[in-house]
Amino acid sequence: MSRERIRQLSPAVDLAHDHVDEAARMLHNAQSRLQTQRARVGQLQQFRSEYIERFYSDGRNGLSARRVQDYHAFIAGLDSNIEQARKHVEILTLETENLRKRWLASRARAQALDGVVEQYRDEVRRQEGRREQAENDEFAASRHRQRRHDEHD
Repeated sequence: MSRERIRQLSPAVDLAHDHVDEAARMLHNAQSRLQTQRARVGQLQQFRSEYIERFYSDGRNGLSARRVQDYHAFIAGLDSNIEQARKHVEILTLETENLRKRWLASRARAQALDGVVEQYRDEVRRQEGRREQAENDEFAASRHRQRRHDEHD
């Protein structure tokens, strides 16, 4: 009976493990995208810092009003890009966390099914052990009866 249960659960167990694998793949991809976007924010911030240093350096030698406006406009554009990139990091962070939760839930379901199958396997082993013990007991009793029978003959 338990062997049949194991056989019946096998497709569900396989499917559960497929879901775990798919969830893990999606989580990994999201983590990669998040890491890439965080690096992009860092690069933009570094570029902004370098550009401001260049502005101050050039400003010591004197800049035209037009050149100052150009610097300010470029820095404002960088700030806007940095803000957009940070928002994208926030979105990717939430997405990654949701995918992590999905992976954990699918892994928990797969582990639960694995536990059920293992219980059924334990039950099969216990049944086989009881059957073997009964056979051994019957064999020993048969030998004992045969010896007693042989002794009385």
